Amino acid sequence: DTVKAIKLSQQAWEVYENSNCQAVYNSWNTGSIRGLMAINCHTRMTKQRTHELWLNYLTYMDSTPPVLPEPIRD
Repeated sequence: DTVKAIKLSQQAWEVYENSNCQAVYNSWNTGSIRGLMAINCHTRMTKQRTHELWLNYLTYMDSTPPVLPEPIRD
């Protein structure tokens, strides 16, 4: 059940991410920088999502070390 729920949430997140970054791209419609702004949006959101998945599914509430090291979120 958990794997199915994660897959469904990932699909929904991908739709949101694409819509959000398309809006960023559209907001820069008169500038040559719009492609870079959209790529930055995708990169930033992917890093946030990666950290969220790590936090929710690869860490423990007690002092047990996480399954994998914390992803970089710069």
